[in-house]
Amino acid sequence: MKVVTPLLSLMLFSCAPHPMKSNTEVAMDTAAFSKGHRTIAQILADSTPRWMKLEGVIGTGESRKDGKPAVVIFVDHSANLARLPGEIDGYAITIERTGSVRAD
Repeated sequence: MKVVTPLLSLMLFSCAPHPMKSNTEVAMDTAAFSKGHRTIAQILADSTPRWMKLEGVIGTGESRKDGKPAVVIFVDHSANLARLPGEIDGYAITIERTGSVRAD
């Protein structure tokens, strides 16, 4: 029987679209899109496959930094942080060291 760890469940939830956004978040997403910028969902769809090929990267998701939408990249101890960007399309990227994630 496979058991999904709570951390994996959290990561999967954080990577899923969040159905309820505040009016401010919707306005920010709309403003970014109307200015020609990609939304975080679009960035994750485009960039996650490339980041997941890097050693130590174990997931990505949406986050907030300083009250603004941000991208989070989950890594284990083997990740080369110098290979990860600090921002993308004007969104901050935060790095979360989580350790290895596995299903038993």
